[in-house]
Amino acid sequence: MERVQKQKDVLDYEDKITYSSRYFDDIYEYRHVILPLEIARWLPHHGLMTEEECRALGVSQSVGWQHYMVHAPEPHILLFRRERDFLKKYPELAEKMKEEQEAKKREKEEELIKPRERDESMTTLSESSNAKPDAFVPEKP
Repeated sequence: MERVQKQKDVLDYEDKITYSSRYFDDIYEYRHVILPLEIARWLPHHGLMTEEECRALGVSQSVGWQHYMVHAPEPHILLFRRERDFLKKYPELAEKMKEEQEAKKREKEEELIKPRERDESMTTLSESSNAKPDAFVPEKP
């Protein structure tokens, strides 16, 4: 039940996630991502997250970003970095990740649709069992 609520919250609020512009030093490019509190409540409490964990919270970025720091006063602000010119250096990873992300997104949407369809079919069944049958009218010869 909790997993379903998490998925629902992510789908409902992922369009409220804010992404900063990128900023750079000699080695890395950086950005920060601000999660809405409805999603931030699902943050794991173990510190840094993997790319997969970030994506499960609705964070959508190109490949290669690493969650590299937690700022304790504001854990809903995620700090990311990746090697400068990462996409130019590893274009095959970018294409592979894009395909995987699209497949996972379809799977998540299907998981959420299935319970709704089941609930709707149960409603339809209960409504039909309460309905009065139409009176039988014989055909005229």
